[in-house]
Amino acid sequence: MGTGEKREYLRAIRERYQNSTKKMKQPILDEFCLVCGYTRKYAIRKLNGAINSRDRKPGPKRKYSWEVEKHLVILWRAMGLMCSKKMVAGLRLWLPYYKDADDKIKSQLLKISASTIDRMLRPYKSPEQRGLSTTRPVSWVKMQIPIELIHSNINTISLSNFLI
Repeated sequence: MGTGEKREYLRAIRERYQNSTKKMKQPILDEFCLVCGYTRKYAIRKLNGAINSRDRKPGPKRKYSWEVEKHLVILWRAMGLMCSKKMVAGLRLWLPYYKDADDKIKSQLLKISASTIDRMLRPYKSPEQRGLSTTRPVSWVKMQIPIELIHSNINTISLSNFLI
């Protein structure tokens, strides 16, 4: 049973539970615990408690608006899809020449942290952009270097040849 369905069931059963006698509450409570999978004490608190509706999402309010995100994406693409830590440093250089944003948005862009930039740009990054490396594996380099032994038989090499 999903959260929304549990809330609907709670709304339907709450008034009946609160208006009933102690003997009638017991089967209602048993049924509620069985259907929702709650423990008895938690179910009692839910059924006796006041109705509290969530008007907004839990957690802190959004600090940067969608306009800031829009300008951040534009600047990120103009900067060549650079990483967030370099972008924080680069924004100080780029923003004086960026004419599309007003002063309020520019000041917010200057305050933004690298981790916030990463969170805001996550939907715009494709999976192919992660993990690209410009270096080649070491084994490839080793295979490109031709190596020949001086003597084909190791037993014929003496230490006196290498001593100075």
